[in-house]
Amino acid sequence: MRTPEVAGHRRRHDVRGRHGLKKIEVLSGGEKSRVLLGKILAQKSNLLLLDEPTNHLDMESSEALLAAIDGFEGAAIIVTHDEMFLHTLANRFIVFQGGRVTVFNGSYQNFLDKVGWEDEREGPSQRSAAPAQRSADRDPVSKKDSRRIRADIMARRSKVINPLKTKIADMESAIEAKERRLSALNNDIIAASGIGKGETIAQLSRDIHRLRMEIDSLFDGLEVLISEYEEKSKTFDAEMDEQGLAI
Repeated sequence: MRTPEVAGHRRRHDVRGRHGLKKIEVLSGGEKSRVLLGKILAQKSNLLLLDEPTNHLDMESSEALLAAIDGFEGAAIIVTHDEMFLHTLANRFIVFQGGRVTVFNGSYQNFLDKVGWEDEREGPSQRSAAPAQRSADRDPVSKKDSRRIRADIMARRSKVINPLKTKIADMESAIEAKERRLSALNNDIIAASGIGKGETIAQLSRDIHRLRMEIDSLFDGLEVLISEYEEKSKTFDAEMDEQGLAI
């Protein structure tokens, strides 16, 4: 028997399948962005030029895009304010600030440690203030540290969650393929029953039983993966909440 959780997940999968039949002109801005990004990533190329690719994307779609770019074998030039992407993907930066353009080689964390953003540095008035006064006026966690912590959590979340999502999608595809095969066997046994082919009916019955067992086993595995996915997601969400960060 399929559990409510798995059945609910399967219904959501069926709904997403129907969305794939929509015409482009009726899609929302975010959906059009997903289609365009999918088309770009599916084409053979060795260079990607992406301008704020996470605009209009929810967290799940952003994580999927990050994983796809991370697995891309070519080079990617990305204009972005998304620090999760910067921490996870970037190793060379063209920085526009203070009316200047500079190039920095290294990780984003190295950039923050060695250069940083001008609007997050202490100004002259702050440096001249008494240390005790600055400590009292400053938030417990600075804006710079808050952004770094959030990006770190999101990067770790992607490394854990994305493989689980891939496994879930693969298992769903395997279930669908076996269910199509099961439907064909059911049609075959109906046809064989109509003409009284006993041996054929017996063989088809064995095949159907075996296939149903395989499908039930896959659903059991899918339930475990979904539970793990939800548990891991809650763990990272709780970590974000503990830091007082937006999820």
